[in-house]
Amino acid sequence: MNLIKLKSKIPEKLYKKLEERKFETLLPCQVKAIEAGLFDNKNLVVCTPTGSGKTVVAELAAMNAIYHNIGKAVYIVPLKSLASEKFKEFR
Repeated sequence: MNLIKLKSKIPEKLYKKLEERKFETLLPCQVKAIEAGLFDNKNLVVCTPTGSGKTVVAELAAMNAIYHNIGKAVYIVPLKSLASEKFKEFR
């Protein structure tokens, strides 16, 4: 789905970050997460295949919590190499 169509459902700071990262569209699982209350402080379980966009959902949830000072985030991955990659990216 085109990012602009979801602008009213995404907090302004996060929307600007998505624009900076050159996001133009979101994948179906990302749209479903937003519509299910990702930015309304609801708990979600995202269970989709590899490459379907789960990482972006987790990043958005973490950034939302941090920007609104409502909590911390723990990002867990199954491989040390992936953990190192994400550590460098998030830094």
